[in-house]
Amino acid sequence: EKDDLQEVVLYGNHVSPGVQKIVSILQYHKIVFTKIEGKKKDSAYQKIPVLMLNGRQINDSYIIVKNLAPILYGEPLTEEELAFEKEMTMGLQPANLLQTLGSSDIGGMMGK
Repeated sequence: EKDDLQEVVLYGNHVSPGVQKIVSILQYHKIVFTKIEGKKKDSAYQKIPVLMLNGRQINDSYIIVKNLAPILYGEPLTEEELAFEKEMTMGLQPANLLQTLGSSDIGGMMGK
């Protein structure tokens, strides 16, 4: 339940579309969270975003949204919503980042 979200920490950077998507979702739902610029240093997972939720680490914006949906909306995403979210995460977000940064190395920004 939404009220159970007491310890919410988001790791990422201000350029990442995935991070900005999660920030937008949390702000829209008035979830109090801490944003830490950069990667989570004590984790084997070295990509962004990473969301710490009540002590549980959730990696990747697609997986984060998938895990937040039942908490915020009371039910999991439908198959259609999951397909849309996957397209946003795997297709549109990297394209948006490439467009924003031009020919810069987006591999470093994506944590690859």
